[in-house]
Amino acid sequence: MEELQKEKIKNIYRKAMLAIIPFLIFAAQEWFYKYSNQSSAKEPEILSHIMGYAVMCGLFFLFMGIFKTSFRAAIALCVFVTVIMVVNQFKIVYSSNPVFIRDIGFLSTPDTFTDILKENIGGIIQGMIKNVLKMTGIFAAVCVLAYKSQYTLEKPKYRIIAAAVPAVFFLIVFLPIKPVNNFFIRLMYEIDEKKNNNTVSNTKYYFQHSVFGGMVGEYLTTILKEPEGYDKNTVEKMYNTEQKKENGSFGKPNIIMVFSESLFDVTVVDEVEFNVDVASNFHELSKEGMLINMISPSFGGISCNPEFEMLTGGSIRYFPENYIPYMNLYNSDKYYGAMSYIGELNKNGYTTHISSCWGQNLFNAMNVYKYFDVRETEYITSVERKYKKGGRISDDFVADTIIDAFEEKDDSPLFYMALTAQNHMPFTETKYNAYDIDVVSTKLNGEETGMLKSYAQGVYDADKQLRKLYDYINTLEEPTMLIFYGDHLPFLKSDSGEDLYEKLSYFNTDNELTNTYRMYNTQCLILDNFGAEYDDISYMGYDLIMSYVTNNMDIELSPYYRWLYTTIDTLPAANRHVAVDLEGNIFSVYDLPEAMDKMYKKRQLANWNIFVDID
Repeated sequence: MEELQKEKIKNIYRKAMLAIIPFLIFAAQEWFYKYSNQSSAKEPEILSHIMGYAVMCGLFFLFMGIFKTSFRAAIALCVFVTVIMVVNQFKIVYSSNPVFIRDIGFLSTPDTFTDILKENIGGIIQGMIKNVLKMTGIFAAVCVLAYKSQYTLEKPKYRIIAAAVPAVFFLIVFLPIKPVNNFFIRLMYEIDEKKNNNTVSNTKYYFQHSVFGGMVGEYLTTILKEPEGYDKNTVEKMYNTEQKKENGSFGKPNIIMVFSESLFDVTVVDEVEFNVDVASNFHELSKEGMLINMISPSFGGISCNPEFEMLTGGSIRYFPENYIPYMNLYNSDKYYGAMSYIGELNKNGYTTHISSCWGQNLFNAMNVYKYFDVRETEYITSVERKYKKGGRISDDFVADTIIDAFEEKDDSPLFYMALTAQNHMPFTETKYNAYDIDVVSTKLNGEETGMLKSYAQGVYDADKQLRKLYDYINTLEEPTMLIFYGDHLPFLKSDSGEDLYEKLSYFNTDNELTNTYRMYNTQCLILDNFGAEYDDISYMGYDLIMSYVTNNMDIELSPYYRWLYTTIDTLPAANRHVAVDLEGNIFSVYDLPEAMDKMYKKRQLANWNIFVDID
């Protein structure tokens, strides 16, 4: 009788371990994440942490169904979690964002990030190795505990049940069933202004919701959902009834568009002073052309999102967070002839050419450009060493490539967009063998000063590229316009994961709204060789730059782009966090003035109509 009682107690203990083992692994995972990302600390949400634990339990029982014993399941789960967490930290260090479920799409475009990783993988590993060893030590102890309290599923039907129950749970959570999705969102992930203060990094989101709980929330909130009040006929009627036609004073000029990697005016930073004005040409030429302050949809990376806005007039702010249209939207041949300024220019007799210093698989570029019907594409990924600077194709080489294309062009007007790469991360003082600039004074430590010096050298070279192209177009007889802009602010984190922006006073004022705006504020400079007269507009989003240009050209435009031009007066620039009016007043998108809010919602309906609800 006593032996039987002991066996019952052991059996209860073994069963209790089936809940305790995944809890210990969950706790170790959360310790690793939160300790490794302390700068992203945020008050945890209990319910979404419970969801994270539920996912961990589901994976544990799924592995038990596969491997039969709790010991083997614990080993499999610990290995799986370790891989996820290491990959997660790699992604955080180079992009300021954790791993998302949708990142599986990057497996088809591995060169998206391998090019970056190979340059600073050593520093990243050094920064995380101690915490990884501590986590694996905890996992080893959990596996020993699992071995000593091993529970075995002897009968096949129990193994099937163990695997089937979590599989059904995952299907219920992840399948696009609107009522179910909305239930979980309302219960755990509903966003309001107070909660949505992650601004430039979703590491806070995972800190708030747990790693697996955050993955679930990110996935559920990125499912495309038709906006409230959408009616296809009403929206399309709006395009034809709300238009204003300009006089076409720009004519049909050639257009050179330089998508300058990570360009922003680094001279606003007070902590480091250089011996020269690293953006002297930009500052000087701003007095001759049209200088526009923009609000980027991205920070530190995902350059294809500002590119999407620039080439289509669509807006990332109306897609779910972490959604990448180039990868998540343009994934079927139904998008042949998708709405874009490329198509508008093609219809008006332009030759359209895109030249990229990145591979054709980066962010699905090859397919996107095919759907946009770009007539000529060029991927400059391999050049002689003398044409590189800082390990990447130099901005000077890109300028020469543009000039060569214009020397060989035919009689048709040419739209030529160049995507540069020189001023891409990582930013370390060893990036360049020689510098054209020097630091006069600094309030930062050696590594931080080196980061800014490295970045500023890239700005200096981009600035020289601007001057070279402007001087060149002034030798041309054909009317030509130069549109020169940065895609987002640079990613400035040390190998240990410290964020340099937290030490720069320009981004840390007493006004949080101003700080957020500045983290996304980039500039666009429009210049020409034919004496164009520009409007006195200082603020405009990426999604409206080409609308402004094309509506002032002597060409035919689709009704959508005529209508889009009318929105500049009311909602000139915004992303999912902040908006700015024509006078430069900054607003939270959660607290827009009535007219801006009305236009914000109109744009949302139009965005769905043009880019999602297609035939």
